[in-house]
Formats: sequence, C-alpha cells, structure tokens
Amino acid sequence: MLYIIYGFLCTTLVVFSKDAYVESWECRSDTIEFTNYIPTASAKGLCVVRSTPYASSFDLERDYGIPRDSKVHIFFYNSDQRTRQNIGTMAQSPFDIPFDQLPNPKQVWLGKPGSYEEGLGKLAILTPEVVAAASASEIRCGRRVTMGWEMTKLDYPNLNRQPCHHEIVPLLGGVAFDDIYTMNPQQSSQWDGLRHFSQTVPGKSERLFYGGTTSEEINDRQNDRIGLQHWAREGIAGRGVLIDYATWAEKKGIKYTTFSTHQVRFTNILEIAKENNITFQKGDILFVRVGVTKEWDTSMTDDQKQAYADNPSPEHAGVEATTEVLRWLWDTGFAAIASDAISWEVYPPQSPDIFLHEYVLAGWGMPIGELFDLEALARTCQELQRWSFFVASVPLNMPGGVSSPPNMMAIF
Repeated sequence: MLYIIYGFLCTTLVVFSKDAYVESWECRSDTIEFTNYIPTASAKGLCVVRSTPYASSFDLERDYGIPRDSKVHIFFYNSDQRTRQNIGTMAQSPFDIPFDQLPNPKQVWLGKPGSYEEGLGKLAILTPEVVAAASASEIRCGRRVTMGWEMTKLDYPNLNRQPCHHEIVPLLGGVAFDDIYTMNPQQSSQWDGLRHFSQTVPGKSERLFYGGTTSEEINDRQNDRIGLQHWAREGIAGRGVLIDYATWAEKKGIKYTTFSTHQVRFTNILEIAKENNITFQKGDILFVRVGVTKEWDTSMTDDQKQAYADNPSPEHAGVEATTEVLRWLWDTGFAAIASDAISWEVYPPQSPDIFLHEYVLAGWGMPIGELFDLEALARTCQELQRWSFFVASVPLNMPGGVSSPPNMMAIF
C-alpha cells in the first residue's frame, strides 16, 4: 500500500511507501536531497522537509530524474514557510521521534555534509515561532543577567589548556589603544561546538564527530564543516530554565566538592523542578548549577587550585550519565544544555557504556555549555521566584571554529 501526499500548488503528487519514514529533506534555495531514510514499524508515510526560510520548492528532475513538471510545494517545519495550502499535510519533525523509537539514538545526523542545516544540529528546533513565543512569555520586567565568567578567573591551566592572556598595545604614541587576546575558550565559560568532541563507532577504529565528520576534515583548515559559523549566523535564543542544584543541595544538607565525582541525579532534577513549579517546553535551553565557579572563587586556596591543575586525572561533579537522562533530554526536546560544571556531566564517566558528550554533542548536534557563571542568575531567579527566562547568545563567527565564549544574557 502507498500513502500519497498532495502538493496543493502542483499538478502531480508525491508518493511514499507506508513502511518508510522520510526523516528529513534538506532544502536549500530550490534544491532538495534526502538526508535520512529510516524504516520504522510505526511509519505512516509522513513527509518532512527541513528548509531555510527562503526555500519554497524543489526540482525533482534535477535532483532525482523525475519529470520537471513534478515540481511540488510542500510542508516546511523549521522555517516561516508554513504554507496555508499544505495545512492538511501531516508532518513530524525528526526531533519528535521518541528516544526509544530512534533507529540509532547515538547518531541523529541531519543535513547534507557541509550544509548550514547540518551545522545547526539540534538548534534547528529554535524556529522563529519558538523564539518569538519564548520572548513573549518570558520577558516581563527587563532585568538582565550575563553568564560569562571573567576570562582570567581560571588562572591555573584546566587540563593543560592555555590560560587567557590579554595584551594592551598603544597606537600613535598612546593616542589610542588596541588589545590582543590569546585564549582557549575552554579555559572559561564556553559553548562546546560540534567540532569539539567525537564518538566511538562500533566496528571502526576512527572516531567520528557530528554528521560523520572526521578528524582529517577538522584538521584541514580549508574545511569548515560543522564549524561555529553556522551557530553564529542567527545566534542561540529561546527560553531558558534553571535547575539550581547547588542551592537545593545546601538546603538538604548535602555536602560535596565540585572537584569530585559527585553526581546530580536525575531524580534530583525532577524534584527541584517540582518544588519550583518548573515546566519544560520543547526548545528550552537547560541550565544546571552545581557551584563550580562559586567554589573556585570563594573556597579554594591557591595551593588547591594548583593541585587541581597538576592532577593528570581530575574529577568534576556534574549530571549523572544514564540512559534515563539521555531519554529525558531527548524526549523533552531541549535545544541546548549548559552548566557551571567543567564538563556538564560527571567526569570521569561512571559508566563504561555512556558518555553524554558522545550522544548529545557528537550524536545529536546539541550545544553543551560549560563553566557558565550562574551565580547572578541563581540569585535573580530566587529573588523573582522565577526559574525560567529568555536567553540570547552570540557565539564567535569563526569559520571552522571548535568552541566559543557564550556571550549570553538572560532577560526576565
């Protein structure tokens, strides 16, 4: 049996088998190509098109050898091209497929290799409609809080990374000044970009980055595949929610150092959300505060900081890495996750089978923020008794970039 989806502005029709689900098409300008074709038991012949805001059609003859008079207008789910003519067409985003129904939950790779759509990763969830709804519901009083830790705070090397060096240079004999930054974004608040971390692939010795990108491609300075320039084009904006584990743990009498393998349990997150009446929405950006920047700034001596820097096997508190956490992150529909923790998840991994970075970053294309300074954010949330807010971030526009300071602001 075949399922048929009509293009209301065309003279022909598009046919899909009921036993195949077209996860996504990539549509750039007036071209289209299949990026994933996934047989599923629950498939219903749904047609889904991922598109840029300017795409409105594709050419089947040019791309697939189908006669040119088969040009079809069809449903676009991640742009403003939600044509009224196609309102009866069923469509399902690949991000709407439940975690347990994903053919390979470790590789949800979308978009043509090297494309903007591939480079966006899970940020494709942040459509204009999602961002507009977030700003309308969350910006109420205009209070603003930034989340960038001072760039020189982590003055001792973190995992042998170079600390930030800032040089001021005079121009015209002191009439003006420039400055020169020598920095590794991983030494302070940063977004892990899609080029930052790879995943193991069964049966292969080579690890792969998001989309199947290889280390060779990343080392090629002429190749900017899945680089930061894709995130920088429109930035990262939407509804943020804070899980303030550090404050909750203090109230519960739970003592820990953030430079240990102390784990934020999934049950803890749900309990905190319930106590603070936090509801989650698709497209949310999740922040988890464990207290790293506070401990570094207020509790650690210089000797303790140096000991941490010299430790070849450092330990970092963070969210537990379990299948339950993965399922929740995916099914809730988060666009990005961030924390003041050094690695977001507990490190070293406590399970040999699950390393969240391999799934979230290399598998889903979801940004991971680390070492965000969440102290002022937590105080503001507590003062206003609100744990949701609007956020906007502008990563560095560096073609082929690996990571970036977040340049992020929360607006209440």
